[in-house]
Amino acid sequence: MHSRRDRSTARRPWRARRPRALARLVAVTASLVVLAGCGGGSHPNGGASAPLSPTAVAGSDTSVRPLPGFVPASASFPSARVGFAWGVSPCPRTDAFCGGLAGTTDGGKTWHALTAPAGLPANPYRTAVLRFANPLDGWAALGSLQATHDGGRSWAAVHLDGLADPSVSAVATAGGYVFVVATDARTMGAALRLYVSPIADNRFTAVPGIKLPSLASRVDLSFDPTGARGYLAVSSLGAAPLLLRSRGATGWQQLPVPCAAGSNLAVGAGSGAEVTVLCDTPTSATTSVKTVWTSTDAGSHFVQQGMPGPAGYTTDVAQAPDQAMPEGLFSPRSTPAASSSASAPSTSAARLVVAASAREDRLYLTDNGGQSWKIAYANSSDGSGSGLGLSDLAFSDPTHGSVVLGNTGLYVRDRLAGRHLVPGPRLLLTQDGGAHWSQSVVAE
Repeated sequence: MHSRRDRSTARRPWRARRPRALARLVAVTASLVVLAGCGGGSHPNGGASAPLSPTAVAGSDTSVRPLPGFVPASASFPSARVGFAWGVSPCPRTDAFCGGLAGTTDGGKTWHALTAPAGLPANPYRTAVLRFANPLDGWAALGSLQATHDGGRSWAAVHLDGLADPSVSAVATAGGYVFVVATDARTMGAALRLYVSPIADNRFTAVPGIKLPSLASRVDLSFDPTGARGYLAVSSLGAAPLLLRSRGATGWQQLPVPCAAGSNLAVGAGSGAEVTVLCDTPTSATTSVKTVWTSTDAGSHFVQQGMPGPAGYTTDVAQAPDQAMPEGLFSPRSTPAASSSASAPSTSAARLVVAASAREDRLYLTDNGGQSWKIAYANSSDGSGSGLGLSDLAFSDPTHGSVVLGNTGLYVRDRLAGRHLVPGPRLLLTQDGGAHWSQSVVAE
């Protein structure tokens, strides 16, 4: 799965940390009622969007909602109940759009406004990325990187050593660390770099000994539910994809890739030593051959499985974990280590979801490791005749998952031009392991 949950093991016992952890959780929950709907955002015309005053909602409780018309650009659920959505909404009394951040503590049933990261996540050519390791620590990338360590109450720019103008392409959290793949936008042909930092601070350092290409068409980071193993997939135009497996936070080794040159590689880590890769080779303007390979030895050997349907190009692959983290032991920065006695299910029983977009947006589902597939969700309501796009597909536990349907940049550009051809992006949630998906209404 694309790890959104931090599974670090505390140096001190959980019981000794519990009062402080609970106090921080209470503080985070309280922060959800502070409204700053346009805070940190900017207008497409260059003017700064003014934050709404917290006094405007004085005396309210948990009824504070994001601005009407809010649509998500990226979403992250560190647990089944706690989630965040970064997006835009029409600015009050103007024709522009404001950035916004919304949070939920009940699995997407209700949402509350938080302070948004700087910048407007509405560029159709620059993907916005939001990742939270837990209810406190999160990162937002819109080219450059920002971080929050108070549950979205405040954000600060993060420095990546050696990059004058950072351009972030992937963010993932696992095992007490956050990993970032970025390059220097000011340097033509600059190679990608992998950075790592403890989740509680912003001390990012480049991982040594890794050679990544400079012209990447796709970058994918995925960790198993415990954070013990991570996988980095990099696809390059005309070249064979690259697949790396982590050995701790700073040790990575290259793995064999069953994909042909020119294909795009997507990776989804499962429980234990399970990992799935998908080789996507375009065959037309709207179709591709999607070849699924699974491994039960952490990627040392792969076995080919059945293929999802040809419609769309693969945008994400996620594997549901086989067991959930007990909610009663959940801590903002520390979770108990996975039980060594827990046995991982066989690959034939693994539940996978593949997101594909082009003309139609589809979620393909398998519950037998890829041997057979069905369409769990299909959308073809885009009036412009092209797919809306699917992104941020991830599971927070064996049954709960999320995905963003739509492109915020195309939606904003369409509205500013006075058209209504592109539907607003939506956040889709599942509560049955990907078999059914329904919309979560973030705004009023």
